[in-house]
Amino acid sequence: MNERRILLKIDFPFIIKLVKPLKNDSFCFFLMEFVKGKNLDDYLNERKYRRNLYETQFYTATLLLIIEYLNKKKIAHRDLKPANIMMDQNGYLKLIDFG
Repeated sequence: MNERRILLKIDFPFIIKLVKPLKNDSFCFFLMEFVKGKNLDDYLNERKYRRNLYETQFYTATLLLIIEYLNKKKIAHRDLKPANIMMDQNGYLKLIDFG
């Protein structure tokens, strides 16, 4: 229920969007925005020694914008790690997990 409440309050281009919450007698389901890409953890492992300064600055700035937005909404994300961040097909990051 907390994740649902948080996701309904969020509208930011670098955070995954909740399309529709669904439920049945036993479970609650979330229909989420589709992000075509890979998670940041896999990307960083693939490019272990080929990252450059501008790429690092871009991703760091994107993460700071995400954290700043959540801070303004008074939301603390305590599980920020590369496995919870997706990289879309255009190279932009999206925070995906609020569990």
